[in-house]
Amino acid sequence: MSASVIEVSSGSIIFKCPGCRLYHELRIRTDPPQAPSWEWNGSLDKPVITPSILARGSDWENRTCHSFVGCNGAQPGEIRFLADSTHALAGQTVPLPPYPPEKNGEDLQD
Repeated sequence: MSASVIEVSSGSIIFKCPGCRLYHELRIRTDPPQAPSWEWNGSLDKPVITPSILARGSDWENRTCHSFVGCNGAQPGEIRFLADSTHALAGQTVPLPPYPPEKNGEDLQD
């Protein structure tokens, strides 16, 4: 089974989002906690990440990517995009792609 996320340091994970086509890097809760941070089940191929992931900002052309990974309507290893996302996958639940993404004309662009 292919990994969907990778651990890039002892306190961060990264995955390529199939909705906004950008990399999302998240700080995983540590002791003591640092904000913002997320809970992660430790699985690379069937991740569960909480709470929701919200990526937006004026430096990102006023786009929004809001999702749940492996919870709140998504199974472990799936990503559920909320309706406030401004990309084509808003309102859909899809499997997280393998990391790193496959290189061909239909897959995610770097």
